[in-house]
Amino acid sequence: MAQAPTQQKSPQEINAIMRRLLVDSAPKYIKKLGTVTAVAGGDARIKLANVGIITRLICQVTCNLTIGTATATIGPKGAHAAITKVKLTDFDGSDRISCSGYQLFIRNSLRNHQSALQGMAALQSAVIGTSATTAGLPTTGLTNPNIPTAVATANMVFFIEVPVAIDSDANDLRGAILAQTTVGELYLVLSFASAFYGNGDDDKVYNGAATTTVAINSISIDTFQEYYLPQALSNGVVPIPQLDILTVYELNGALRSTDNLVSGSEKLLSLPNVRQIIGVYSNYLNNAIMGGGSGNDLAIIKLIANGNNIIREYSANFLYYEQRRRLGTDIGKGAYFIDMKENPIQTNLYGNVQLSLTPGGVLTSPSVEVMYEGLYIKGAALSGLSQSG
Repeated sequence: MAQAPTQQKSPQEINAIMRRLLVDSAPKYIKKLGTVTAVAGGDARIKLANVGIITRLICQVTCNLTIGTATATIGPKGAHAAITKVKLTDFDGSDRISCSGYQLFIRNSLRNHQSALQGMAALQSAVIGTSATTAGLPTTGLTNPNIPTAVATANMVFFIEVPVAIDSDANDLRGAILAQTTVGELYLVLSFASAFYGNGDDDKVYNGAATTTVAINSISIDTFQEYYLPQALSNGVVPIPQLDILTVYELNGALRSTDNLVSGSEKLLSLPNVRQIIGVYSNYLNNAIMGGGSGNDLAIIKLIANGNNIIREYSANFLYYEQRRRLGTDIGKGAYFIDMKENPIQTNLYGNVQLSLTPGGVLTSPSVEVMYEGLYIKGAALSGLSQSG
């Protein structure tokens, strides 16, 4: 009697099986990579360990500062303004992550569903009660970020999380890097601002008081690498989710633009092609103030396909409302995200997709930073960020 043909599984089904087997059978390791130092205006170059399937990197940044003359005022970007660029480069030399520290903060706020967990300047983690008898208070001494303001020498300490896979907590391993090789090296590079203080400048860690001075004495970074170490199963198979490994999870940012920002007129920035775009992030400075101050914020934010098909359209206040609704708190004035993870934009299908920003009010040296969060398959023909308008 003839046997019924066996239905062949699709690559997506095989990947899902291998992912499940990997998560169920492989320990998740966290390895400390040591301490790396840097200087103001310089780079910290952190070599990753060539081991396992890398899913996430966590850095504790410690900056020893001397604040002089007057008590400092923390700017709206807080400690994240200390890092001008976060870069993770793949074995093949392409950038998986290239964004500012503040752009990474906005992304982490959205994907972790609460900006306060990431440590807002205006919503710093509460100082923990010191009385062991105080009911309901935790005993940990962590304040993240810890940003000193008094006239003294003290450490500013904060954590940043660098996602390699899109969501390792939820076992979504798209973008994870298979690092089990003796050929090639992976580096995480953190670039630091040359100055942490600027009077009235929201681009700095500290934006006041007028007579404050901030000297950067030293910078050190402790980095931890999270990874799975695949184990051979009883049948000898080593579960590697190949589609996850072949997928690049990309944070494509660190673009600051100052041209064609005119009150009441659209500025258009093209999304990268051949991507599955799941998030668009931007932050706006006007007269060195995040959000431009009263009446001088962005008026309209849109996503437009093929020049006339408006996919999303927001006023600044509507987008702030949506962000507060999603996170339960604000991420700060002048910072915006558009989340499309549940219904991504396939730029190879939509054609030309653009972010449209229309400033309002009075403009003084305005600028905007933009970052795109997306996925693509290795080997696809890619374009970088492009700009028009």
